[in-house]
Amino acid sequence: MVIQRRILILGAGWLGLPLASTLTQHGDKVIVTRRHWPDEILQTSKHALIYESLDLAQADAFESLTHLIRHHKITHIIGSFPPGFRQGGGQDYAKFWLSIARAARDSAIQKLVMISSTSVYDQPTGTMDESCANPASNGADLSKSAILLAAEHAVINSGIPYCVIRCSGLFGPQRHPARFIHRLKQVSRVAPANMLHLDDAIDIICFLLSHPESHLVNATTPETVSKAAFYRAAAEQHTQISTQIAHNDEPGKRISATKLLSLGYQFHFNSTLDALKALSSRDTQTR
Repeated sequence: MVIQRRILILGAGWLGLPLASTLTQHGDKVIVTRRHWPDEILQTSKHALIYESLDLAQADAFESLTHLIRHHKITHIIGSFPPGFRQGGGQDYAKFWLSIARAARDSAIQKLVMISSTSVYDQPTGTMDESCANPASNGADLSKSAILLAAEHAVINSGIPYCVIRCSGLFGPQRHPARFIHRLKQVSRVAPANMLHLDDAIDIICFLLSHPESHLVNATTPETVSKAAFYRAAAEQHTQISTQIAHNDEPGKRISATKLLSLGYQFHFNSTLDALKALSSRDTQTR
């Protein structure tokens, strides 16, 4: 007899919501949280999701999270929320994960999954495998990489089965790379474009959620091209986007997917250009 998993997804946004839909199609019971739920999401939901509100920044967040876990008899937790660097913050991100890890441990959660980022690698060049993230030498270090690494350690040291998934740049439906070209001052003809399609992101999470062991892995498309070539191809998919982007020859780091491949995961898209070509014309909307 297969016991139904009861999965709590913290952060049901661009990645978390379609992930939740996929998991329900697999037979899981899924509870999803956001700070606030837009009416259009609640009114157009096509899957049997349970919607809850949770703000990890609130003083009673630990108690609220513990209540959700116990009320819904949660067996697995997936955290898929951004650190908040773009808003100029991120300092509380590790605290959030310490609270989540504590609540998961106290409730004997079967597996805790953290959606992290390859921004944890602060080296400017070289091939980055999972051992390349450097621990902060100073506890007061508030760099992006140090904050991410501290949050990861909260999960790894939780004492329960875990999976930390370091995702490269995510793109897919409603997030076409052409949308971001206007933000780019220059792109390198040398540095690799480390990217990951939404379809692979979702399937990697599902794959590792079912994997019996704990893992720390990079999630990135195995084969890629330079940033200049990738964004040129993205621009060519949209007639309203100029392909004239300033170039430089600055080197960059390449994220390795070797460990994930060794675990047996098979990518939908082995190359970033194949993943880009798979996007439909409606996904090239830039506004």
